[in-house]
Amino acid sequence: MYRQDSGRSNDCSPYYYQLPKDKALAELYQFSETSGASFPEAAKTILKIPNLGSARPGFVDRLIHRAGHARNHKLVTFEKAAQNCPIQRC
Repeated sequence: MYRQDSGRSNDCSPYYYQLPKDKALAELYQFSETSGASFPEAAKTILKIPNLGSARPGFVDRLIHRAGHARNHKLVTFEKAAQNCPIQRC
């Protein structure tokens, strides 16, 4: 059962587009593998992580961590989940 749009313009819940987050990530992974569209290898690697829909940090945060690491930038964040993300796994 999907939640209906709350009517708030800034509602960013996982069901905002009536698609659960884990299903959306699975579809994105499938698209990255079959569409011929260009996806960064980091994104494809992250999309393969089991249970990514409920993982902390999530998909976008992991992309940010990877991009920063690739540029030798130090990650500074207030997000507690970031400590659970060794760069090698993010």
